[in-house]
Amino acid sequence: MDTDLVNRALRVYGEAITLVEPLRVRFWQEHGLTIPQIGLMFVLYEDTQLSGPSVGELAESLHTRPATVTGLVTRLERAGYAQRGDDEMDRRVVRVAITAKGRSALEEIRSEGRAFMYRAFMVLGESKVATLANLLTELVDAATTATRDSDTTMKESVGSGR
Repeated sequence: MDTDLVNRALRVYGEAITLVEPLRVRFWQEHGLTIPQIGLMFVLYEDTQLSGPSVGELAESLHTRPATVTGLVTRLERAGYAQRGDDEMDRRVVRVAITAKGRSALEEIRSEGRAFMYRAFMVLGESKVATLANLLTELVDAATTATRDSDTTMKESVGSGR
C-alpha cells in the first residue's frame, strides 16, 4: 500500500477526531469522567439486557481484563453513574447497569455531538454522508479483522515458544 496515501488517511482521520474532541473533553471535565469510564458507560447505555451485562462480558466488549472493569465500575458507582447487581441465576456473577444519572449524562454528550456533526453532514450532503457511513463501517470491520488476526498471531507465537 502507498505510504503517502496511508499517511494522508491517518492525518485526515486525526483531524476529524480533533474536531469533536473539545466537546468531549469539556464534557469529561464537567462530569469528572475519564475516557475509559465514558467508554464503559456507552457499552452499558447500549446494552439491552434487563439486568445489565456481567463484569466479564464488559471486559470482553472493552478488550480489557475484568479487574480493570471492576475498578471502572467502582468509580462510576461512587459517582452515581452505574450500579452493580446480582445475577439471578448465579450469585458469583456481578451485573452492571447504567443509572438514570449516567443515562442523562450520555444523552447530553450525544445530543451535543450529534448536533455538531449534523451541521457538518448538512454541508456534505446526503450522498457523501452515505458514502462516509459505508466507508467507516468498512474501516471498523477491517480494524476488527486486523485486531483479531493480530491477537491470533500473538497467541500462536506465544504458544509455539517463538
